Amino acid sequence: MNVLTVNDLHLDYGSGASANPILKGVSMHLQRGEVVALLGPSGSGKTTLLRAVAGLESPKSGTIDIGERRVFNGGGAGRPLELPAEERNLGLVFQSYALWPHKTVFDNVAYGLKLRKMAARDIEQKVKEVLSQLGLGHLGERFPHQLSGGQQQRVAIARALVYNPPVILLDEPLSNLDAKLREEARAFLRELIVRLGLSALMVTHDQAEAMAISDRILLLNNGKIEQQGTPQSMYEAPDTLFTAEFMGSNNRIPAQVVQRDGAAARLQVGGMALNATARGAGGSKETAALIRVEEVRIGRAPVDNGIQLPLSTCMYLGDRWECLFKSGEANVRAYSRHRIDPGNYWLEMPAEKLWVF
Repeated sequence: MNVLTVNDLHLDYGSGASANPILKGVSMHLQRGEVVALLGPSGSGKTTLLRAVAGLESPKSGTIDIGERRVFNGGGAGRPLELPAEERNLGLVFQSYALWPHKTVFDNVAYGLKLRKMAARDIEQKVKEVLSQLGLGHLGERFPHQLSGGQQQRVAIARALVYNPPVILLDEPLSNLDAKLREEARAFLRELIVRLGLSALMVTHDQAEAMAISDRILLLNNGKIEQQGTPQSMYEAPDTLFTAEFMGSNNRIPAQVVQRDGAAARLQVGGMALNATARGAGGSKETAALIRVEEVRIGRAPVDNGIQLPLSTCMYLGDRWECLFKSGEANVRAYSRHRIDPGNYWLEMPAEKLWVF
């Protein structure tokens, strides 16, 4: 069952001739117990879509349903309708957490229940239960300034969960944390979502974060959905060049397509022939081949499907070395378990991992 359905949503900033379209006919759904990540670059419309669902932005047309209940109808079929945010009963975790600085953790979490006129005894029971679920049971009497960034994030999540909303909306929930805390919080958030069976819509610009936490990714590009699917399918089987480039760390290699037969393609790269896999519609003779950095294999001996380039530099990343090979317009990055010596190397590119769009 869908707990959230968005159909053909259009939203503009401004009006008349100066109107700037932000959402250009976005349709999506969220099933019970599913986590969907809205992923995309700045300006793609992901945060605007989340805010429209929350009732914080007013679309121009389309519909939004929460379960069986319509909360927005922009006209067309049926009577125009736009329920305010407080009547949509959605849990919202802001990027900044938006905690009341003068209220304790307990009172921050209890605030929404007090607005709903819940009895004090029931409020105490609900708040203690959700704080315990998030490992915050011992921090109820502290104030936000007495908490770490990760603890503040958990308080914001607790406040969103306490009244059992059908959907939780997460706006860049990990962006305020440092790199180490982000990794820990990412694991915690995924575990929490699975353990409690939550339905969540999350905005992020970090593809690793989207893949780690979500069941399905919607990649937005210029106000439209470029592609959607499971994290694995989005990473391993991109339909477009935009998806392929956004979803991983890549080498984009200047190449000419000299032959194409279905999914099989033959490329000319710097005077050398390479076999590749065609993806997308294709059609251009002058194009760029693309391969993930981790798929390039470094060796001294000649290989059937590769090119020879001199090593330019190596960078230590802790668990591996990132090596840059460069000659003319050809720049190829590859990973190595060990630091390698200067010189020429053969860079093997498996045909099934070398993509042409």
